[in-house]
Amino acid sequence: AITVNGSGNQITNSSTLSPIEIGQTSSNFSISSNQTLALVGNGIDLNGSVISTEGGQIYLTSVTSGLVGIKRTGSGLSLSDNNIIKYQDINLNQQSLINAIGEKPGIISLSGKNINLLNASFILAQNQGNLSGSSLNIKASEFLTLSGKSPNNEISSAIRSEVLQTGEAQGANIIISAQKLQLRDQGQIQTGSFSESVNGLGGEININVSDTVDLN
Repeated sequence: AITVNGSGNQITNSSTLSPIEIGQTSSNFSISSNQTLALVGNGIDLNGSVISTEGGQIYLTSVTSGLVGIKRTGSGLSLSDNNIIKYQDINLNQQSLINAIGEKPGIISLSGKNINLLNASFILAQNQGNLSGSSLNIKASEFLTLSGKSPNNEISSAIRSEVLQTGEAQGANIIISAQKLQLRDQGQIQTGSFSESVNGLGGEININVSDTVDLN
């Protein structure tokens, strides 16, 4: 298994009416444009971990058996999970954060069995520039769960895509595939535009759940 520990995000505002503010959050990993970070293992646990990119690609693939394909592209590397037989869990806990923030589009992709965002953990894309093409892709063969709050009980776990004031392009699309989806403790899946430009459009949300959706 892969375990990454950190001090957690410093998000101070998660209102749906304003952009996410990440504060003085320190990253465990920071990926530059056209670079790829891929964590592939039999179980992935992020405990207060922060992984960031501007214009790069972040892949978390948790697998028990099967083959993960790797392909070089113009923007780094891409991973394929078409030959995975059995997935394992991915846990984001203790205010973990995976983010693609900046003027260049980034890609965040998670593939696993049960994918859990717990205790004010976030997956976040913020487009601050003029280029579209970002995406948040989450594939859970069983459960996708957003649950739990920050210690002060003010911040909930979330998957968010935003265009900020200077953004002239479309925000990241959120693409989710799961057998079951659970949103608890005011967990959020949201896109939004806070841009002053008419071209700064929020991304699309595409959710494919084959069994049940639990909103508690």
